[in-house]
Amino acid sequence: MLEKDTLSQVLCATVASLAYFGVGFARSWASTGLPSLNDPGVNGTNVDVLPQAPLDPAITSWIVSLPPLGAMVGSASSSVTLNFLGRKWSLIVCGLIFFLGFLLIGLAQIQSTVALILLGRALSGIGVGLAVPSASIYIAECSTPELRGKLGTMPPLLLAAAVFLIYIVGIYLPWHHLAYMCCGPTLLLAVAMFFLPESPPHLVRKGKYDEATKSMAWLRGSTPELMRGEVDKMGNSGNEGGKQEDVSIWSEIFSRKTLHPLSLTMALHFIQTWCGINVIIFNTVNVFNVVGSSVDSSLSAVIVGGVQFFATGLSIVVVDKAGRRILLIVSGLVMAVSMAAVAIYLQLANAGHSTDGWGWLPLAAFIVAFIGYSVGFATIPFALMGELLPAKTRSLTGSFSSTFNLATLFLILKFYTSIATAIGYHGLFWLFTGISIVGVAFVALLLPETKGKSMQEIEMLFNKK
Repeated sequence: MLEKDTLSQVLCATVASLAYFGVGFARSWASTGLPSLNDPGVNGTNVDVLPQAPLDPAITSWIVSLPPLGAMVGSASSSVTLNFLGRKWSLIVCGLIFFLGFLLIGLAQIQSTVALILLGRALSGIGVGLAVPSASIYIAECSTPELRGKLGTMPPLLLAAAVFLIYIVGIYLPWHHLAYMCCGPTLLLAVAMFFLPESPPHLVRKGKYDEATKSMAWLRGSTPELMRGEVDKMGNSGNEGGKQEDVSIWSEIFSRKTLHPLSLTMALHFIQTWCGINVIIFNTVNVFNVVGSSVDSSLSAVIVGGVQFFATGLSIVVVDKAGRRILLIVSGLVMAVSMAAVAIYLQLANAGHSTDGWGWLPLAAFIVAFIGYSVGFATIPFALMGELLPAKTRSLTGSFSSTFNLATLFLILKFYTSIATAIGYHGLFWLFTGISIVGVAFVALLLPETKGKSMQEIEMLFNKK
């Protein structure tokens, strides 16, 4: 049985991770929803299709890529909500925005309008932008060093679970019913977070020491009297600053001890989004059709979604045993080999060579790639964002890092077809291969290990010259 302090931290991490359920819904809804929205079927047999279908390709590309664009707005705004509303209320607002966004998508069927779908996708994107830094920072600040690694991987696990769920349910539900289904967990996030405490470091930074003491006592399963000393130590350490430190906040942001970890998180986010996995997640059915897999595209989507979910669950078990660096290195190597296999397959097919008997290879390669991605680059960059960034500037730098992540995601989703047109799909997968290899070198040479270190010890790594 879990001890009381562990149970409290697990509860906070699980509820906060529901924000990533919304992220997973936003990322995967279009993959299975667009076919039932846009394909009239044989002799108009699809009764759920919009009257305007088939939609102009430019419109469908905006339906796919609007969430990361809206997410940049949400992420840029998260510094304000994280600082003034706090971590807890940022997550509550995030849940309400997700709920409204998916509700509008569902209502678009009643109104027979694409405009509501675009608005709903934009709103769900804003929810993504708020969710990524808010959940990562809240979990990191509410967890002990012993649990922080495991709990920090819970958001990506729920993201993978959401993607897997959409892939399965999307086979049976039309696009608008799928959107209504997405409303439930996102509303649960807003309601459940209301009953949980604010993170103690945020309360200390705001000078609310009594509230911070009560929050710490609840999280540690102790009494306020026993936790008061730890809260005072947190305040005296200068990690969360007071009014005097707020005056120099901008000099702190542009200092080496802030820019160094910030640049590390940004580099990890770039590799995470440009390794190619997100292209598959957002356009699973279409990608399998393009590469010419002999396995049914919808079934392939379910298979890779399930693999991602179970492999992400595996990362929770090993992240604090193996360490962050080794998992990222293994993750990058596995993705590089898998993407190279797809590139070779497509290059041979493009050159006119027979691929008969090899139609299973794209699915097998994607399964392996998802396993590699899930145990490393799917989870650890988000956990490191909560660990590496200095506490005093975490609201701003977390927002900036998350915005950068979403900007790179928007660029790859919006322009990957243009890149494929210019260099071929085999060239696109060679690009993904190269980025994965660069990621391995980056982690091996430049990323410090944070396994088992306290937040204060991690900050000290970057205070050294």
